[in-house]
Amino acid sequence: MTLRSASGKRDAVILDGGYKTTELVSIAASNVTIADLTLRRVRNHLIHVVPGPASHTTGTLIQNCKLVDPGQQAIKINADPARPYFADNGVIAGCSIELTAAGRTLIRDD
Repeated sequence: MTLRSASGKRDAVILDGGYKTTELVSIAASNVTIADLTLRRVRNHLIHVVPGPASHTTGTLIQNCKLVDPGQQAIKINADPARPYFADNGVIAGCSIELTAAGRTLIRDD
């Protein structure tokens, strides 16, 4: 699956959570591409990569994304300790991660 802007310009498509959602993109399947987008303003993680319900999550590509003002991590990748599966063998390339003065006041540690 691929989620990307048609123009290839990350400033042309902006997904804004307005701090009302915990995540904008959750990936639990292999070979997913997120590219050429701006993602901003969530309570927790802009992109969260986790293992699938019955398999590993591999081959994730996050490319040319502008990630602005996450409440916690911009990109979080983790295993599920309750299951024997993991997220691995992905690539993050050509991305920028920004924290604005306004976003800095909304950082969460819970």
